[in-house]
Amino acid sequence: MPAKRSSRNARPAILPTRRRTRWDRAWLACMGREAGAVEGFKYSDAMKESGIVWTPESMAPYLKKPKEAVPGTKMAFAGLKKDEDIANVIAYLQEVTVPAE
Repeated sequence: MPAKRSSRNARPAILPTRRRTRWDRAWLACMGREAGAVEGFKYSDAMKESGIVWTPESMAPYLKKPKEAVPGTKMAFAGLKKDEDIANVIAYLQEVTVPAE
């Protein structure tokens, strides 16, 4: 099911509105990028060696159960339970990812 959005680039309700952080750099341009590839961001060895390239298909299992999708990850995130929330986050990440030139 496509994500429901009220306006372009609006954050899904499950993402808090806050100032930009290092987390934003790691996630907000992630689609199409290899996991663990943002310079200056501290990733677990498991994430850096995962070989994942972020797509909607690879992102969904990670958002649902990060520690199962990438065993050994240090991500302190239990995952999202609702498929609708996962779809909304993926739709948002796709909108804010600027294609590489």
